[in-house]
Amino acid sequence: MQYQRQYYREKYFNNNSEKTINRSILGKDSTHKKISGVCAGIANRYNYPRWGIRIAAIFALLTFPVVTVIAYFVASIIMPNH
Repeated sequence: MQYQRQYYREKYFNNNSEKTINRSILGKDSTHKKISGVCAGIANRYNYPRWGIRIAAIFALLTFPVVTVIAYFVASIIMPNH
């Protein structure tokens, strides 16, 4: 257990702001953002690749454009920055 904690801290240590990334909280990822960081934040929280979440968002945008735009806009307002 101690090794897992140490590995987690080393893997997700950010040298610029000197803090660890907390995956238990859903928030926007400001370092890997393309538009507002919503897709990157969801990918970080659920441990998915960012490109997969972005492709799913584009697919949802093509399938349900109004709902997807509203959901993305609301998520970008509600989700905190990391």
